[in-house]
Order: sequence, then structure tokens, then C-alpha cells
Amino acid sequence: MGGVTYRLLGKVYSLLGLFAVLHLSVNVVVFCFFVKITVGLWSSKKSREIISNYGQRYWVEVIASIFPPTKFVVSGDVPDGKAPGIIIANHQTDADFWYVWECCRALGRAGDVKIILKEDVGDIPVIGWGIRLFEFILLARNWASDQDRMRRRLAAFGRARFPLLLLIFPEGTTANTETRDKCHAFAARTGRPRLERLLLPRTTGFSCCLQNLPDNAEGYNIYDMTIAYSSYSGEVPTWSMGYTRKHDLDIPSVARLMHYDPGKEVHIHITKTSAPSIVANVDKWMDETWVRKERRLGNFAARGRLYSAATEEESEAPAGTG
Repeated sequence: MGGVTYRLLGKVYSLLGLFAVLHLSVNVVVFCFFVKITVGLWSSKKSREIISNYGQRYWVEVIASIFPPTKFVVSGDVPDGKAPGIIIANHQTDADFWYVWECCRALGRAGDVKIILKEDVGDIPVIGWGIRLFEFILLARNWASDQDRMRRRLAAFGRARFPLLLLIFPEGTTANTETRDKCHAFAARTGRPRLERLLLPRTTGFSCCLQNLPDNAEGYNIYDMTIAYSSYSGEVPTWSMGYTRKHDLDIPSVARLMHYDPGKEVHIHITKTSAPSIVANVDKWMDETWVRKERRLGNFAARGRLYSAATEEESEAPAGTG
């Protein structure tokens, strides 16, 4: 009886949560659109500031109050003040972006985060409209048009001296066994690292970002976030499993958050690198970063923590290849 009651309450909460998210999103979209067609007519910089600092930040703050509270365990290099930067992270579930955003919210920078997403996300009613008004970068998987779009958007942020925190998931999709097997075959052909817990990172979009940083690029840092959830054992699901797991049952998803089921803890380890220092060697740096990330995840699966001095020293060794 108790289980039935719990499931019923979960469904009721999900419906109420969905209504609250949609109601909030509609109001934020209307506010941002009004700012865009009024303030934006005479100052795109001021319009961007208002939308980011009020519309986007307010949306994140209220969503955080709707979703269940989550315990974070954060180590490493926290993003500096209001300095611009690029955040890269491993991708296990659709909720990853939310936890990165929550981490930035704790630093008072919820409005500075802009995410690179697939273009079709921008077509979702209400939510997609907000994403476009927040000026997220939407890619169509057509490099000719995507490259131009990224350059123009980064140039606009640069001219405005906007304190951008650009979030990229270089793996391109959440880890699954089918895509991992393709990565293994590609690694064997090209001499790139063979990864068991992660997908090989793509560097084309990331390189474009680095090559089109604004004039104040010397102030940009790359923040590499390694994310692990409390039950993580290294399990990689099949494509058909989606965001569910057989063993790692605390891995969250947006659907679980809507059911007020947050999992236990989110662990994030952050390392900082100066952006200009890696421009000439992006592919090598990214592969080494993902090998290091793989070892951190292995350390977490074995010991329950992402960072250890031994793991970091081990990461300095040359990457193994498939």
C-alpha cells in the first residue's frame, strides 16, 4: 500500500512540477521577448544583459526550487569571479547540463551560462523559444552553417564583453555501448586512445570556439568538469536503455528530477587551463584530458572519489591506444 501511495504522490508531484515549469517558462519567454523588441532595438548589449541577468537567472533559480535539492561534492579549480571561460564535461545523462548549471548558480553565474545544443531542441514549444532568447548556440550538424553561426555568436559576446561561460559536451551525445564500440574502431584506425567509460571527444566545434575567442582571449580559461553520480560503477548503458541503468541506480535524469527523485550526490572535479595555451595542440590536449577523465571515473568507481594525487600523477603518462 505504501509503495502505491508513493508512486501516486510521485505522479501528482510530476504533474504539478511540469505545470510549474511550463508556467514559469511562458512568463520568462514573454519577458525576454518584450526586452528583445524594446531594449534590443537600441542596444543589443543591454538587452543581452537584462535577459541573462534577470530572465535566465530567474528561470534557473525558480527551477532549482522546483527540483529536489541535491548534495554536491566539488573539488579542484572553481571558475574565477566574472571571468569568461569555456566549460567542457563528460556526458552520461540528459541531466548533466542541469548539474553544471547548478554549480555555476552557486557561484552567482547562472545567467552567464550559454550551452551548445542540437538545433532541434530550439524547436520545442516554450522551452525552445526560451533557449533561443537566452542566446544558446544551436547547431544543425552542418559544419558550413554551424561554423558561421558560432563565429557570429562568439563575436557578439566578445564585443559586448559578456562574462560568457560556454558549456560544451565534446562527446556529442550521452555515452552508450553502441557509440562506444564505434569509437573503439575509430581509435584503432587513427591511434587515438581507447576509452571504456567515455566516448572519444570531438574537437571540431571546440577548436572553432578557441579560434574565434574575442580580443580579450588571454582572460579565457577552459574548465574541464568530470561528473560522477553517487552509485557510479562504470556501467555504460545500451542505446535502448536511454538514461536508465541496470546497476547504477542513482544516475539521475530530467524525468527523475521531475518526479522529485534527485539521487544521492553529484561529484564534480574541475581543472582549469588557459585557453590560449592549447590552441596549437587542441586534439592532443583533448585526448589527454579525456584519458585523465577516464582514470578519474575509474578511481571514483573503485574508491568513491574523483580526485587523488596518485590518479593525477598517473594521468601524466602517455595515453594508451587501441
